[in-house]
Amino acid sequence: MLCSMIFSPHVRALPVLAATIFFAGCNSDPVVWPVSADAAGDWPFLESTYGPRLRSKDDTYDFSDGIDILVPMYADIHSIAAGTVHIIEQMGEGGGMRVQIRHDGYYSNYTHLLKVDVHGGDIVDPGDFIATAGATDEGDEYLHFEIRMPGWSKSDCVHPFRALPYTDRGIPALEMGAIDTTIPTSPKVTARVVVRNVELDVVTISAATFDAPPGTPLDGLSPLSEQSWDMEQWNREKAENATDPTQIDDPAPNGIEVRPEKYTHVSREQSIEFTFTKLVGPVDPSRLRVRVQAGDISGNVAVVTGP
Repeated sequence: MLCSMIFSPHVRALPVLAATIFFAGCNSDPVVWPVSADAAGDWPFLESTYGPRLRSKDDTYDFSDGIDILVPMYADIHSIAAGTVHIIEQMGEGGGMRVQIRHDGYYSNYTHLLKVDVHGGDIVDPGDFIATAGATDEGDEYLHFEIRMPGWSKSDCVHPFRALPYTDRGIPALEMGAIDTTIPTSPKVTARVVVRNVELDVVTISAATFDAPPGTPLDGLSPLSEQSWDMEQWNREKAENATDPTQIDDPAPNGIEVRPEKYTHVSREQSIEFTFTKLVGPVDPSRLRVRVQAGDISGNVAVVTGP
């Protein structure tokens, strides 16, 4: 059902300084991307990013714990940073082999490899050749790359841009959409986040409702209700769930409906629509105020309020 009220939001941002990002807490050793072995990045080949997505091959929703980089079979794969080879294994599902490298405070993972050219315990430097690219068990040629922190298991997967160098370009673009007040005390709020194809770093989204006259500043007011989703926390909670391993792919985490547009290596931006379905509103819908926030891994927070 569409909303009974649409408004033009007021937007403000909580900025941080733009910079080329390296892994927090690491020393000054260089970090490169795994295909190009260059700090400039593998952006032209980035097929999907961390978090919610529509799989490019079948439009199926799932949650990705890493990034997929298109790379032809037999191409060279490189270590992103100095470290020690921790794990080499044949993948049970998905196809190919996997290499895990231990770095200073985190682990990098390289999956769908045809041939591995290192051994457990080997010391590697940034850009060192470690393996030959392969394919999935369905014949798709790409590298699935993950960063795990602080541990080495799937539940430790965080956004890979916490390690890979990229240029932070400021706050995400955040748009307030429709508000459904068909049931005034249970409003549904929709918002959309858009990030450029050389950033793709959003990890949190939240919405809060307030009982206040239109135009009232919301700072300092106690919300009636709040809903939030932290993608990295979601992975920590749902990855390797022995009871129900499909929980991580729930398209409505924490009661927030997630509708990503398809993203591939030719996309100019990533767009994700969120509908918050478990908020509380005032009995009088004219007093409903809403605040939506979206945050990225660099600490930038976009804030939209209204009406």
